[in-house]
Amino acid sequence: MLVKKCVGSVGELIEGPMWYRKRNSLFFTDIVSGTIFEYIPKKEKLQSWKLGAYAGCVIPGCHPGEIIAAVDSCLKMLVPETGTIKTLCPFPMPDGLRFNDGKCGPGGHLWVGTMEMDGMRENAHVQEDIRPQGGLYRVSPDGETDCVEPLLAIPNGMAWDLDKGIFYHVRTEEQSVYAYSYNKDRHQIRRPVKALDLSQEQGVPDGMTMDRDGNLWIAMWGGYKVICINPVSGAKMGQVVLPDANVSCCTFGGEQLDRLYITSARDAQGGGNVFEAETGAAGTGPYEFCWNGEEII
Repeated sequence: MLVKKCVGSVGELIEGPMWYRKRNSLFFTDIVSGTIFEYIPKKEKLQSWKLGAYAGCVIPGCHPGEIIAAVDSCLKMLVPETGTIKTLCPFPMPDGLRFNDGKCGPGGHLWVGTMEMDGMRENAHVQEDIRPQGGLYRVSPDGETDCVEPLLAIPNGMAWDLDKGIFYHVRTEEQSVYAYSYNKDRHQIRRPVKALDLSQEQGVPDGMTMDRDGNLWIAMWGGYKVICINPVSGAKMGQVVLPDANVSCCTFGGEQLDRLYITSARDAQGGGNVFEAETGAAGTGPYEFCWNGEEII
């Protein structure tokens, strides 16, 4: 597979790539600096906005030119064209935790994970006598927040297969991908089962995306790669090998959504990059979060 570096050493924990079709550009975050980046491939242009101390994820809003980000203990709106930044609503973030991966679901709700600030993915297993403090949350378009899966250490990648009514979610600490029954109308997940055990792969699973054939593309932190797996059969369909160890997330982008954009985190040997790969697969665009709260704080 052809792989090229398109953004080099731009931050420490580069995460959450999201293709924004309204601007034909790639958005991503540096979680630990609270910065949102936009890369425009046709112009080879990179710009950024600092939104806070920690920026977990970025998703498209439904209004033209609007980006929504989970930052510190709130949701913020960014308008890249003008640089306007507004706070939408607070989030009940416990002390010592931060946002991690997040996406908007097909029902229009934001699904986002939280984890301890000093959580280390290289040592992702949780001791049995210590209860993890992170969780998976659902945020409605009016700002109502519910913890739908508590006691998670490192909640990570997400993907929805609407044809099968399944929500897939990475639990990095278990080196697994779980499958839930997903109800789009009620925005509910139920009956989690371990769909993929990735303990035999190098590294641990991190961010994730799905292609149009229902295969999962999973970034392997510490594994120098993204792997492609059919979650129904468990068959490994392929992989993208990278020069960076801590591969953090991936998403499909480009005008035909046939380019896999991959992020990495910095370590002593390098990293903090964004790569573009030709995989022969294509994805779908992200779902939009349509904020309809009464007030902007």
